[in-house]
Amino acid sequence: MRDDMDHCRPLSVEVELQDTQLYATFQAAVNDVRTKYSEVEIVPTALGAILRTESELALETAVHLIAQRVPKLRIGAPSVEYIRGSELFEPVARVCVQVHGADVQRVSADAIARRGTSIAIERDTIAFDAPYSELWGYSTSLRSLTRGGGSLVSVRFLEYRPAPRFGDGDDPVHA
Repeated sequence: MRDDMDHCRPLSVEVELQDTQLYATFQAAVNDVRTKYSEVEIVPTALGAILRTESELALETAVHLIAQRVPKLRIGAPSVEYIRGSELFEPVARVCVQVHGADVQRVSADAIARRGTSIAIERDTIAFDAPYSELWGYSTSLRSLTRGGGSLVSVRFLEYRPAPRFGDGDDPVHA
């Protein structure tokens, strides 16, 4: 985390059961996560839980462990917020993908839909900048868009940028 950040809210993601008959299995999986990843805070909800942590790897691993044991689990998009003073900032990544020529337009349109900026296309390589909150599940989406022909070359932290502002009470990242 950068030194000039005043406050950091941890990453969080909501997981929700789609089949209430699996509640006991879900609870066992959540208890395993509590045991293995003490840095992950787990807040129970009516049909699932909200997982919070400051470590992206710990969050992704915890969600993966639960999803392996519990089929029919709805996993929400993660939220990440960094605040400096009263302005809201979000982490942005530089993404580089390789695709076949016929898929360049579809992948570029998807990058724009994910709030991608600075899109550069060189032969079969596309590079763009996008907020991390828009990249959850991107490799799966890329494979679908390219029918398995595209590959994610790299996702690297670039910088923090001001998050877009929406109406009061709205989530500024996932509006």
